[in-house]
Amino acid sequence: VENNKPSSKNTSVPIALAITAQARIHMSKLKSVASSSNLLIYYMDTDCLALSGELNPQYIGTDLGLLKLEHVFNDVLYLAPKVYSGKADGYEYTKVKGLKDSLTFDQLKPLLIKGESIKLNQDKWYKDIGQAHINVKDEVYTLMVTENKRELIFNSQNLFVNTKPLVIT
Repeated sequence: VENNKPSSKNTSVPIALAITAQARIHMSKLKSVASSSNLLIYYMDTDCLALSGELNPQYIGTDLGLLKLEHVFNDVLYLAPKVYSGKADGYEYTKVKGLKDSLTFDQLKPLLIKGESIKLNQDKWYKDIGQAHINVKDEVYTLMVTENKRELIFNSQNLFVNTKPLVIT
């Protein structure tokens, strides 16, 4: 590593772009499949798809290009990209990108109320490889519904109920 820049041997922007582009093409095909099956898409990312019902089994499996069925929830919250929690009979799963501590479905549910947030302290590591140094700082992690990618829609009781795309004119 020279001047804190990654070595060109370790990264390839064209390959990363090609993989992401291919994943997005695959996502658009899955949107069509869901729509033709009258399934609502609750959440979609290049590595995740959440639907209102069962997807045709031909799209699920272990082969390259197929989806892996990870969860079947009875109740689920989608608060932001890579922030969700779901419950089923005797089972609960929560994912919060960037948070080291775990939270429960019931801890996240109040975030559906407009203006609510959760503030948590956590250690964050800052690495300076060139100086062979790691600095650990206690930082506040604030979790809340955000409008950085989509416009938030709240009902008359100030509960988060949906999103719509941001339109730049």
